[in-house]
Amino acid sequence: MAACFAWSYETTSSLISLYENYTCLWDVKSEDYHNKFQRNSAINEIAKHIGATDREVTNKIKSLRSQYAREKAKYLAKAKKSGSGLDDIIEVKWAHFKPLKFLDSAINARSSKSNIETMVRV
Repeated sequence: MAACFAWSYETTSSLISLYENYTCLWDVKSEDYHNKFQRNSAINEIAKHIGATDREVTNKIKSLRSQYAREKAKYLAKAKKSGSGLDDIIEVKWAHFKPLKFLDSAINARSSKSNIETMVRV
């Protein structure tokens, strides 16, 4: 089995920068977003630039997206709980949060519906 790629802060920052440039990987409004060949090609280019395998890059992107979504949810929960504006809240400590802000249009918290309303209509 091959050795696992070591993700340093600098390498991860470089990945984020490259990832942002390839909108076909994250922007659902991009014409190439649904083009699997284009997406695979973008992953391959990023992997070559960083020196990792396609699988390692794909897994790291999934991990970054998940972590960003979790941090964003915590950030928004603190805003609701405190009743303060978003600018008044303590900054998120995760170093890659701000560089991944471009994902806001791709990662939206799903709104939930209360099932109490349907139970009351009986």
